[in-house]
Amino acid sequence: MGLKVFFVSQGAGLRVFHEVARILKAEGTLSAQYHYVADRVWVERYLAAHPELKEDGEPLKEWEIVRRGAGRAPKGGEIEAWEARLDVPSLWPALIADRRLMNGPRSKLRQDYQPQYTHDQLQGIALETAECLWNSFQRVRPDVVVSFGPSTAGGVMADLVARAMGIPVFTLKATKISNFITLGDGFREEHPHIREAYRRHIRGDRQPHPEHIQAARILVEAARTTRLVYEGAVSGRHHRSILAGLWTFLTGFPRALTVDLLTRTKGAQTDPQYVSRTAWLWEEEVGSSRRITRQARLLRHRTLGPDELRRVPFLFMPLNSEPEIALSVYSRFTLNQIEVIRNVAQSLPLGWRLVLKEHPRSHGRRSDGYYHRVLEIPNVYFVPVETRPAELFAEARCTLVISSFMGFESVLAGKPCLVLGRTLYSDLPAPLVQEVRAFEDLPNLIHTAVETPWPEDADRHIESLLVAIMEESVRADLYGGLLGKAKRERGTGSEAVQETEEQFVALARHLLDRLALKGAPST
Repeated sequence: MGLKVFFVSQGAGLRVFHEVARILKAEGTLSAQYHYVADRVWVERYLAAHPELKEDGEPLKEWEIVRRGAGRAPKGGEIEAWEARLDVPSLWPALIADRRLMNGPRSKLRQDYQPQYTHDQLQGIALETAECLWNSFQRVRPDVVVSFGPSTAGGVMADLVARAMGIPVFTLKATKISNFITLGDGFREEHPHIREAYRRHIRGDRQPHPEHIQAARILVEAARTTRLVYEGAVSGRHHRSILAGLWTFLTGFPRALTVDLLTRTKGAQTDPQYVSRTAWLWEEEVGSSRRITRQARLLRHRTLGPDELRRVPFLFMPLNSEPEIALSVYSRFTLNQIEVIRNVAQSLPLGWRLVLKEHPRSHGRRSDGYYHRVLEIPNVYFVPVETRPAELFAEARCTLVISSFMGFESVLAGKPCLVLGRTLYSDLPAPLVQEVRAFEDLPNLIHTAVETPWPEDADRHIESLLVAIMEESVRADLYGGLLGKAKRERGTGSEAVQETEEQFVALARHLLDRLALKGAPST
């Protein structure tokens, strides 16, 4: 008997898992595949072209589950019973992970905190999602659940249900090291297979492959001399004049409106994943340009240039984009970044400043009010969004991140990093990286970070972690290649990536290897 795999995906993630399943089936390793899918417009088109995906069972469709759940009145004790069955204190993590449930309909386009659903509706959606997944897992008895990024309620709930039923769960994640991707343990930002490999290298129990050592050193050198990027990073957005944006909107409006009208006739506008094309065009071409222009004026008196950065002691903090799973999943108790900024700023030595850099993806998407609130904090300053991180690492006393790859870049540049969330590099020793468990600890942690001498074996730890990531991952142009997302970076050192078919083969092999480590059946 071969493997029975239950895949959880949204949009083009379905294509990635379909290709992996195809390879496993051709090799005689896969006996059945099942799917939970999201993004109705994309998925229905793909399913129509690939009816074989329904051979082992009709996919669970998020848009149908959400519709039923939103119209369901929770009965007394139902929520508590499911929390007990899944052995979790709360089902909120599954809902908070999904920006389409917790934020407004335009949250992918601009800051929109207005929820679309009431508390009762959210409870109904959580119940319906848990029941559908539980019943499906009981019926098909999958050997493993494989998810693509825990950014939907179904993605997190599948993890909770599978764990309660003793089914291994893997989540496909980009490591942000070049173009290496790995199957991590569920929706948590945990990579025990990478952590154990790193520790073996530090103990000297494993001899690293020379190719991996060379690749690690190339990445470190790039971080210290030029610029380190990872595959899938969003390319910088170029600010356009309002008039140019308005012209683009007007010329593109007829086509966008036609798409919206056709979508409405098919009922797809009820899908929480769907974003109006006319709204998208307006926000991208006009709305963001207007906000960028206004906010540049708003921030000009609290924006520091290179010379000013050299004159004042400061802690550097890159902002996270919102909404983003780095906050909603991996650091959900820091969702309110304004209050995080306030706590950090007031934990600094009195003569220091807190220097913020806006995330390129959020440039022009936050409201003016957001920045007004931040500017109420006296010792908070900004740098222009195009400022190179290396310039900030060179002058900062230390860096603090919520959950950001820029924290690892800081360590590569020789500056200590404080981390509020959980990251792939959190296992590096202090003072390279220190986790902040409570804000009340922050003043002392900042003092320790800047006063502790940089260890002589820092490079050995960094190199060992990079080698461990490469050993426990596979190369793939996931976002720009396999998923076909536009305006994505290729990644430092990604020139050696294989052809697309070989990338799918490598991913299929990686799944079997991870299952073998779990002690689960692989054939």
